[in-house]
Amino acid sequence: FVILGTDGLWDDLSEDEAVRIVFRGLEQKRSPDQIAKVLVDKALTNAARESGMTLDELLQLPVGRARRSRHDDTTAVVL
Repeated sequence: FVILGTDGLWDDLSEDEAVRIVFRGLEQKRSPDQIAKVLVDKALTNAARESGMTLDELLQLPVGRARRSRHDDTTAVVL
């Protein structure tokens, strides 16, 4: 498999953690799109924790400067 991710993914998720997530997803017969969503969710959860908030609180921040100061754009594709 190959993981393609924006820098936002790698800012908040280690390579080892990403590989473990993909292996676990493949073992569970998840689709590449489902695994990519798990990667993004985990990276955003890590970014939220680093900012002292929950994922829901992070996602409720308005798009723009307030949210961008907490995490970078985060996109992933698994092939």
